[in-house]
Formats: sequence, structure tokens, C-alpha cells
Amino acid sequence: MKNITLTLVTITTLSVSANAQTLYSNLDTAMVLANYTNVNSTSGALAGSTTQSTSFIASGGNTGSYLKINQGWVAASGGGSSVGNYYDRTGWTYDPSLAGLSAGTVLKFTASIDTVNDPGNQGTGVYARQGGVTRLAFYDSASQLSWDTISGTDHQTGLTSDGGVIQFGIFTANSTRNVSGVDVRVSQTAGYDNLNVAISVVPEPSSTALLGLGSLGLLARRKR
Repeated sequence: MKNITLTLVTITTLSVSANAQTLYSNLDTAMVLANYTNVNSTSGALAGSTTQSTSFIASGGNTGSYLKINQGWVAASGGGSSVGNYYDRTGWTYDPSLAGLSAGTVLKFTASIDTVNDPGNQGTGVYARQGGVTRLAFYDSASQLSWDTISGTDHQTGLTSDGGVIQFGIFTANSTRNVSGVDVRVSQTAGYDNLNVAISVVPEPSSTALLGLGSLGLLARRKR
């Protein structure tokens, strides 16, 4: 009697597409003052006053002209406090619904900016606002004594293809010092240059199992 043993071999192929498709990008090297509008100021104390000023500096940036922002806070209470400002970049909006993506597609937000503190360590972030919610790609409060590039990428921000028009801008923040139970004013200045933003989408990996005569190996073994 002849026994025939068949061994079935299934071949699975994995195709991965990891290259991000850039939907929108923009770079501002001039940093003209008229292009930045303070749309919202926030504070971490119940009472007090804020100071804020912006100016355009024609030279000394990285390189060329740059935007200079000074802000401070005087608190009326003895607790610590903070102040933050949001500056929309005029003309920098993107409508992801025009990209023809599936509803609910998560978008990847990448940004960078050159900054220098003069003096202090004014916190800096770059944001994308969609549907009334402002989301930071990054936030950095380290002291930059010379021009340096700070950057970040966050694809978990909640930006989606059907969430509405996206507005981009710069976020700045600093806090007060508490001395013997009394807040003292902290006024900090920072320079900003080369704002860069991008929105992209990363295709999901997909796997396909090939099952058919072309992907089957049949091994026959005879026994006597």
C-alpha cells in the first residue's frame, strides 16, 4: 500500500507603506509683524494684569528679519501664576476635506521654529487649531541663549480629515516667581524665526495572505 502525505505551505506577504503623504506645508522666513495676530491670552491666576508686545526686527535673526515677543504677568495674589498668548499666522489655513481622504482619517502635524531668549526662558510652541480646539505639535521651555531650532511631531493630536479648516500659529508662555508669598512680575522676551508647519497622512500597513495554487507547495512522500 502506498501512503501519500501532503504538506500544505501557505505563503503570507506583508506590504507596508510607511511614507507620509504631505498634504500641506508652509515656511515663514520673513516673520513680518503684520502677519501675526494675538487671538487669545490665557492666565493661570484669578486676578492680576498681563503685559504683551510684539515687534519686527529687520536683522539679527537666523538669518535676516525676525519676530520679537515680550510678555509678562503681575499677579494680585500670593500664588504662582502664568500667562500664555496665541498668535495666528495670517493666511496659513488648510482645509483637509479637499484632500479626498476617508472620513475620520487621522492627520500628522509636524512643526519647527527657530528661537532665542533675550533674556529668560519664554516657553514656545507651534499649534494647529481645528474645530475650536488648539493643539500643540510641541512645547519647549528650555533657555535658548543663541538661535536654535526646536521641533516636534504629534500624530495623536486629534486632527482629522473631516474636522474642519486648520489654522496655524505660535504659542508663547511664561510664569511668575513667588517671593515670600508675593508674586513678582516676570517679563521675558524671545525672538522667533523660520516658522515651519506641515500636515501629512501616513497610510496604514496592510497584509495580504495569498492562498491558491500559486502559493501552495505540495510535498508528496511515498511509503511502502
